[in-house]
Amino acid sequence: MTKLLLAAVMLLPIADSGVLREYPEDPAIWATTYNWEGGGISCDEDCGSSSIILNLKNEYLGHVAACPVGWLGHVTTTVITLWDGSEWWCLDAMAEAYQTWVWHPTNQWTRMVDFSSPIPSEFPYNQWLIDGYTLRWKPVAEFYEMFAEVQ
Repeated sequence: MTKLLLAAVMLLPIADSGVLREYPEDPAIWATTYNWEGGGISCDEDCGSSSIILNLKNEYLGHVAACPVGWLGHVTTTVITLWDGSEWWCLDAMAEAYQTWVWHPTNQWTRMVDFSSPIPSEFPYNQWLIDGYTLRWKPVAEFYEMFAEVQ
């Protein structure tokens, strides 16, 4: 039932595509979660074709988010910092263009971001509307350096 409701809500923006809309400047993020090994709404058959990383490694789970396409870059990319201090690197893209802006059941336009998680059912912010976040561009090389130190 939840998947059906989510699919219906995500299709709402398409239903009246001829209508000119005003989107908020600082919209809430509608958080969803996925694991590229198990699929998710931001995945196609292999979950890797929309990523700017050629090899999505399991150790990146919990650090990567599938974001609106305009937030991604190959040299620098958007990093989302949530109110809890966690950083999420926009290194994967939402699979469908309609996922850029989503009408939320609370009657507001939101930006959907799909946060990677080793165990999606345990992701604490799944289906939350998140207002407390910042966006900034950071070099993608910093992401790789972060994991080079861990290994």
